[in-house]
This record gives sequence, C-alpha cells and structure tokens, in this order.
Amino acid sequence: MRIVARLRKTDNAKYISHLDSLRVLQRSILRAEIPVAYSQGFSPHPLISFATALALGYTSDCEWVDIKMKEEISPDEFIAKLNANLPAGFEAVSAYAVEDSFPAISSFMRSAEYEAIPDIHIDFAEFQNAVDTLLSGSIIVTKRKKSGNKKIEVEADIRPDVYEMKAIQAEPVKLHIVGRLENTGALNVDALLSQLNNVLNIDCAWHVNRKAVNLVDFNE
Repeated sequence: MRIVARLRKTDNAKYISHLDSLRVLQRSILRAEIPVAYSQGFSPHPLISFATALALGYTSDCEWVDIKMKEEISPDEFIAKLNANLPAGFEAVSAYAVEDSFPAISSFMRSAEYEAIPDIHIDFAEFQNAVDTLLSGSIIVTKRKKSGNKKIEVEADIRPDVYEMKAIQAEPVKLHIVGRLENTGALNVDALLSQLNNVLNIDCAWHVNRKAVNLVDFNE
C-alpha cells in the first residue's frame, strides 16, 4: 500500500530547501517507526517523494507527498505518529491510503494558487494598475535552457501560465495568483513577481504562500 499525504510548511521551515525537506521527512518517518518501504540495490533509501518542488523561501498549505509502505497503516495513525516527530514548521494535515497501482499524485495536478505579500507599502490603486498592465500583454522572461552540453539563455512568454492574477486591497496589499502546475511545466512565480516589480518600478521582496494545489479527479 501507499500513503498519499498533504503537509503544511510554515514559519522558518520556508528556508529549508526541497531536498532538505525530503530528508527531514525521511528522518521523521524513521523516528516515528512508520513502516516505510525501501528501494533495492547497493544504497537503499525510503520510498518517499514529493509531488512537486516548492521554491526556497515559500511557505505552503499543500505539499503532497507519496510514501510506499511495507506494512498496512491507517491514515489516522500515520498522521498522529508523523506529527509527533516532525520538527517545527512541518505538519501533516491529511492522509489517504491507496493501492500500489494508484497513479502518482503529480498526474492529477493542474494548477496551484498562491498568495503573495510585498515587504513594503504599495498604494492599492497603483498596484491594481500594475497588475492590469502586466496581464494585458505578453510577460517575457529570460530562461536558461540546455542546448547540447551547455546552457543558453532564451526568452519565453509566461503569460499563458498565468490563469488568474488579482490585486486584493489590504494592508499591506495582497496578490492572488492561480498558475499552471503540471508534470510538463509550471508557472515561475518568482519570474512573474520580478516582472511586476519592474512595472511598479520598485525593488521589494515578496512573501509567497502556496495555498492550494488544484487536482483533477482526486477528491480529498
């Protein structure tokens, strides 16, 4: 069997990289004595994988993880044991028992919702105008692409990856973003916010929280 679980990543855990987050989860599962299965070969490792990576510095309410089990365990027992051993900033929110033949959770992903908050004051009317301006045309960013044995820089339009972007009046202002998140590609939120900074003619950092991953044909 497998356990598919949704985790929350908050506070200072946002400074833990994707690979280190995986190591945190592996160690927590081992401390909890959860019967995880291991790979075969010279260097066995726990069969645990995240559905998608989270950018360094982002918090999240919806990090999906897939864990292969060598023995049966109920979702409630899994959550209780794991939460008792996870460090601060990580929390298991929900879990589901699925068959080994069940598709990878990443195959259900279609989009993700984000909330971004600037670290400086921005006038709402100016903010709203900048969002509208950015959405009105192409959003050209520079990407690094592999060509043969080396990487080259190419320009790409990320506007098709932005499904929704809305300014929210608050103090400070907030930005609601819905963007593509699939196996084949995803919205680069950092690049989008960088372009918004350019339109606003400011240099600010953004606190970004991934609020939801929208799944098709997978019911929580």
